[in-house]
Amino acid sequence: MEKVDFVLVGSEAVVESGGLINAVGSNQIAIIAKAANKPFYALAESYKFHRLFPLSQYDLPNQNARIFSFSRPKPAASPPRQPQTSPTRPEASDLAPVTITQEQISQNNPEVDYTRPDLISLVLSDVGSLTPEGVSQYLVGMFAD
Repeated sequence: MEKVDFVLVGSEAVVESGGLINAVGSNQIAIIAKAANKPFYALAESYKFHRLFPLSQYDLPNQNARIFSFSRPKPAASPPRQPQTSPTRPEASDLAPVTITQEQISQNNPEVDYTRPDLISLVLSDVGSLTPEGVSQYLVGMFAD
Protein backbone atom coordinates (compact mmCIF):
# COMPACT_ATOMS: atom_id res chain seq x y z
CA MET A 1 0.00 0.00 0.00
CA GLU A 2 3.01 2.30 0.37
CA LYS A 3 3.28 2.48 -3.45
CA VAL A 4 -0.35 3.63 -3.84
CA ASP A 5 -1.46 7.27 -3.89
CA PHE A 6 -5.21 6.57 -3.70
CA VAL A 7 -7.77 3.79 -4.18
CA LEU A 8 -10.43 4.08 -6.89
CA VAL A 9 -13.32 1.60 -7.16
CA GLY A 10 -16.54 1.37 -9.12
CA SER A 11 -19.82 0.67 -7.37
CA GLU A 12 -22.98 -1.35 -7.65
CA ALA A 13 -24.86 1.22 -5.56
CA VAL A 14 -24.33 4.17 -3.26
CA VAL A 15 -26.83 4.21 -0.41
CA GLU A 16 -28.39 7.13 1.41
CA SER A 17 -25.92 6.96 4.27
CA GLY A 18 -23.12 7.56 1.77
CA GLY A 19 -21.95 3.97 2.07
CA LEU A 20 -21.03 1.82 -0.88
CA ILE A 21 -22.39 -1.50 -2.05
CA ASN A 22 -19.86 -3.19 -4.27
CA ALA A 23 -18.22 -6.51 -5.08
CA VAL A 24 -16.83 -8.46 -2.16
CA GLY A 25 -13.40 -7.14 -1.23
CA SER A 26 -14.13 -3.42 -1.55
CA ASN A 27 -14.76 -3.09 2.17
CA GLN A 28 -11.44 -4.76 3.01
CA ILE A 29 -9.56 -2.51 0.58
CA ALA A 30 -11.24 0.55 2.13
CA ILE A 31 -10.19 -0.55 5.62
CA ILE A 32 -6.60 -1.02 4.45
CA ALA A 33 -6.62 2.37 2.69
CA LYS A 34 -7.91 4.07 5.85
CA ALA A 35 -5.19 2.41 7.95
CA ALA A 36 -2.55 3.57 5.44
CA ASN A 37 -3.99 7.14 5.30
CA LYS A 38 -4.79 6.82 1.59
CA PRO A 39 -7.95 8.37 0.10
CA PHE A 40 -10.64 5.93 -1.04
CA TYR A 41 -12.74 7.15 -3.99
CA ALA A 42 -15.87 5.51 -5.40
CA LEU A 43 -17.17 6.04 -8.93
CA ALA A 44 -20.95 5.96 -9.38
CA GLU A 45 -23.49 7.38 -11.77
CA SER A 46 -26.36 9.16 -10.05
CA TYR A 47 -28.85 6.45 -11.08
CA LYS A 48 -26.94 4.15 -8.70
CA PHE A 49 -27.89 6.30 -5.67
CA HIS A 50 -30.43 4.38 -3.58
CA ARG A 51 -32.65 5.23 -0.64
CA LEU A 52 -31.47 2.12 1.19
CA PHE A 53 -29.91 2.85 4.60
CA PRO A 54 -27.89 -0.19 5.78
CA LEU A 55 -25.83 0.16 8.93
CA SER A 56 -23.73 -2.96 8.37
CA GLN A 57 -23.13 -5.88 6.02
CA TYR A 58 -25.98 -7.77 7.68
CA ASP A 59 -28.55 -5.12 6.67
CA LEU A 60 -28.20 -5.77 2.94
CA PRO A 61 -31.41 -7.21 1.51
CA ASN A 62 -29.73 -10.13 -0.28
CA GLN A 63 -28.12 -11.59 2.84
CA ASN A 64 -29.45 -14.75 4.45
CA ALA A 65 -28.73 -16.32 7.81
CA ARG A 66 -27.18 -19.45 6.29
CA ILE A 67 -24.19 -17.54 4.95
CA PHE A 68 -22.51 -17.40 8.33
CA SER A 69 -23.44 -20.89 9.54
CA PHE A 70 -20.53 -23.29 9.56
CA SER A 71 -22.37 -26.59 9.63
CA ARG A 72 -21.15 -29.41 7.44
CA PRO A 73 -23.41 -30.64 4.62
CA LYS A 74 -25.45 -33.68 5.54
CA PRO A 75 -23.97 -36.92 4.10
CA ALA A 76 -26.06 -39.23 1.93
CA ALA A 77 -28.10 -41.83 3.76
CA SER A 78 -26.09 -44.89 4.70
CA PRO A 79 -27.11 -48.22 6.20
CA PRO A 80 -27.26 -48.31 10.00
CA ARG A 81 -24.05 -49.39 11.72
CA GLN A 82 -23.68 -52.39 13.91
CA PRO A 83 -22.84 -51.60 17.54
CA GLN A 84 -19.14 -51.94 18.25
CA THR A 85 -17.89 -53.94 21.15
CA SER A 86 -14.26 -52.82 21.06
CA PRO A 87 -12.71 -49.50 20.12
CA THR A 88 -11.48 -49.37 16.53
CA ARG A 89 -10.03 -46.83 14.19
CA PRO A 90 -12.47 -44.52 12.38
CA GLU A 91 -13.59 -45.68 8.97
CA ALA A 92 -12.14 -44.00 5.90
CA SER A 93 -15.62 -42.73 4.93
CA ASP A 94 -15.75 -40.76 8.21
CA LEU A 95 -12.52 -38.95 7.33
CA ALA A 96 -13.30 -38.31 3.64
CA PRO A 97 -13.22 -34.65 2.56
CA VAL A 98 -16.55 -32.95 1.99
CA THR A 99 -17.27 -32.14 -1.65
CA ILE A 100 -18.87 -28.75 -2.21
CA THR A 101 -20.24 -27.74 -5.60
CA GLN A 102 -19.90 -24.32 -7.23
CA GLU A 103 -23.66 -23.86 -6.82
CA GLN A 104 -23.41 -24.41 -3.06
CA ILE A 105 -20.54 -21.92 -2.84
CA SER A 106 -22.43 -19.19 -4.69
CA GLN A 107 -25.60 -19.91 -2.72
CA ASN A 108 -23.88 -19.58 0.65
CA ASN A 109 -21.64 -16.56 0.03
CA PRO A 110 -22.54 -12.94 -0.56
CA GLU A 111 -21.77 -11.37 -3.93
CA VAL A 112 -21.53 -7.84 -2.57
CA ASP A 113 -20.43 -6.15 0.62
CA TYR A 114 -21.13 -2.84 2.31
CA THR A 115 -18.44 -0.21 2.81
CA ARG A 116 -19.21 2.26 5.60
CA PRO A 117 -19.24 5.97 4.71
CA ASP A 118 -16.47 6.81 7.18
CA LEU A 119 -14.08 4.80 4.99
CA ILE A 120 -14.97 6.71 1.79
CA SER A 121 -13.25 10.01 0.95
CA LEU A 122 -15.36 11.06 -2.05
CA VAL A 123 -17.99 9.69 -4.40
CA LEU A 124 -17.22 10.83 -7.95
CA SER A 125 -20.41 11.04 -9.98
CA ASP A 126 -22.09 12.71 -12.95
CA VAL A 127 -23.58 15.21 -10.47
CA GLY A 128 -20.15 16.12 -9.10
CA SER A 129 -17.74 15.09 -6.39
CA LEU A 130 -19.72 14.35 -3.25
CA THR A 131 -18.70 13.50 0.26
CA PRO A 132 -20.66 10.60 1.76
CA GLU A 133 -22.80 13.18 3.59
CA GLY A 134 -23.34 14.97 0.28
CA VAL A 135 -24.89 11.83 -1.20
CA SER A 136 -27.52 11.90 1.55
CA GLN A 137 -28.22 15.58 0.94
CA TYR A 138 -28.50 14.98 -2.81
CA LEU A 139 -31.02 12.15 -2.29
CA VAL A 140 -33.10 14.21 0.16
CA GLY A 141 -33.23 17.05 -2.36
CA MET A 142 -34.08 14.70 -5.22
CA PHE A 143 -37.00 13.05 -3.40
CA ALA A 144 -38.25 16.16 -1.58
CA ASP A 145 -40.11 17.46 -4.64
